[in-house]
Amino acid sequence: QKGFMPGRNMDRHLFKVMEIQSQNRQGIWVSIDFLKAYDKVGHGILEGLLRYIGLEEHWITMLTEFMKEELGFLVGNQVADTWFKPEGGIRQGDSLSPAVYVMVTVILCILLKKEMPEVTALLYADDTLLWIPGDMEKVCQQ
Repeated sequence: QKGFMPGRNMDRHLFKVMEIQSQNRQGIWVSIDFLKAYDKVGHGILEGLLRYIGLEEHWITMLTEFMKEELGFLVGNQVADTWFKPEGGIRQGDSLSPAVYVMVTVILCILLKKEMPEVTALLYADDTLLWIPGDMEKVCQQ
């Protein structure tokens, strides 16, 4: 599958988990699996995040128009005669999509770090593991 870097796997994250656990620190782990993550990133969200990171307007326009472009589709072995326009989501199967998804995920982690700097976020594909230090009551109030 495209989007995964050769030679990288979850080992680095597992070592970080073991390191935190070995320190007997208080806190909670939150595991997030972004089910159908590509489908859930709306075009407006993508556009806003691209602006947030300071991407030039012509690049934002190009990327968002590309994501909204009409698509044909296959039915069995035949090309259907109707086209559809995506309402949201990142196009699956496109070589640009994994990079766009990773960018969105990283930006969301940056925003999380701004609000909760003590949180450790470990990302792999569409899975995210968060370590939130503190006692349960304090963590739940955040």
